[in-house]
Amino acid sequence: MIRKKRRSETPPVVLRSAQACLAGLVALACVCSLVVDLLALAAARESQPKPSAVLKGLPITELSEDEAILHALNRLAYGPRPGDVERVRQMGLAKWIDQQLHPNSLDDRALEARLEGYPTLTLSAGQLLEQYPPPQQAAKREGVTIEEYRRVPAEKRRSEGATPAKPPSPEVAAPAQGQAGLSAGDQKMAPHALEDDSKLPRRIVAELSMAKVTRAIYSESQLQQVMDDFWFNHFNVFAAKGGDQWLLTSYERDAIQPHALGKFKDLLTATAKSPAMLFYLDNWLSADPKT
Repeated sequence: MIRKKRRSETPPVVLRSAQACLAGLVALACVCSLVVDLLALAAARESQPKPSAVLKGLPITELSEDEAILHALNRLAYGPRPGDVERVRQMGLAKWIDQQLHPNSLDDRALEARLEGYPTLTLSAGQLLEQYPPPQQAAKREGVTIEEYRRVPAEKRRSEGATPAKPPSPEVAAPAQGQAGLSAGDQKMAPHALEDDSKLPRRIVAELSMAKVTRAIYSESQLQQVMDDFWFNHFNVFAAKGGDQWLLTSYERDAIQPHALGKFKDLLTATAKSPAMLFYLDNWLSADPKT
């Protein structure tokens, strides 16, 4: 019997050596790739700008220092005043924001000195009604006609040799082109010249307007002023409606300002219970007719 010759086979030892060599080459390639990736990552980190001390603590990555500061001043304030950008840069934007969130920590004595020129801001509704009564009531109190009462301030200035008030400019005296459709009440509240010694009720609203502009310009607590204005417009009360012009000062001072940066529930409760809002919504008429 003739025995067939087997094909030649690779010895097991040689096969295992080849497999081990191939595995070593694969592992070496992986290590090299990992080393290259780590080197590239390290180079990328070194090429990135170092974290800004001005923006420290804030998640700002796409804006430069000045861009971030201007963005904050335009959103959380009434825009940058001369020197504001540099001042915020020196203290850091995060610290400035924290100060704005805690307005009691800011020194606003310069603003308070300016606001002293508006005496109506500190008076109660009763005091305002007493010192700035409706012309008809004031004329009756003095025992003169309404026409005579209106002439008294001008005659008093002439007798004392005071300089007469400048007449309003045409832009102020005449309604603007966009004001043609204003109601009679809106036109009464339009800007107009006021004498320093005026005791007319419109002086109350005029001082509120002037104080609002003064705060927007000079106050250090800019976010407080922005939020005051926001909530004052949100919970709006029409000054030309009846007695609201005597109630509006305490409404903003006592209902809006203390809660502008606080809890919404407290703000909502304060505005809802305010005499100005109750009068504006005619809630003072909501009474049981049987009582």
